[in-house]
Amino acid sequence: MRGKIVRKNYLVHRGMQFRYSVTIFIATFVISVLAVWTTYLTTWTEISSQMQSTTLSSRIDHVYTASDNPKKNVEMINAIFATEFSDVFDRVSLLLLVRLLIGSMFLFILSIFVSHKIAGPALRMERAAQALQKGDLTVDMSKLRLGDELGDLAGALHGAVSRLRIMIDECKENAAQLAALSKDIARHIAHTPGASPELNGQGKEMQAVANELVINISHLKTSRQLSKK
Repeated sequence: MRGKIVRKNYLVHRGMQFRYSVTIFIATFVISVLAVWTTYLTTWTEISSQMQSTTLSSRIDHVYTASDNPKKNVEMINAIFATEFSDVFDRVSLLLLVRLLIGSMFLFILSIFVSHKIAGPALRMERAAQALQKGDLTVDMSKLRLGDELGDLAGALHGAVSRLRIMIDECKENAAQLAALSKDIARHIAHTPGASPELNGQGKEMQAVANELVINISHLKTSRQLSKK
């Protein structure tokens, strides 16, 4: 059973990884600061407004008017503040949650745009690989959009496919020459007096193999085929 590969180096492409890490970090930091700071301001605005309300002042005055017991008065005032400000903190907590959700949606949209610079070239290379699997070597992976990542990989694959097209074109020419030569040899053996049946069979077999090679390699599409159309 094949063992699990342990990843030892997580910075395999430092420039690209640092760019996207810094982008996500800055966006997250800005959203967090804005959410916390605006919530802080909202909290103190709500508290100041509540402290200046005549209803709260009237309730506190009523406590001191109704009782001369300091301990009891403190307990009643604490209860009043807890009741009054619980609604404030509930509203502020809900507001913070809404702002964090909006920030998370913004980060999600940002991550889609950021990852598109990788996903786009990756999808293009995946489609190119599927075309290569079907024998189509006319794919072009050298041109990517401005700002896309994986340009080095696309260039390397494009160079490899270009080199493979040249080799296959050469193989097609050699296969055609081999098929023609084997045909001439088989015909020569067949018309040679005294040629043994085994030699005649070998000549025909060589011709069949050469023809099969030509047929198999002709299914591969190359740029040279396109230029002839």
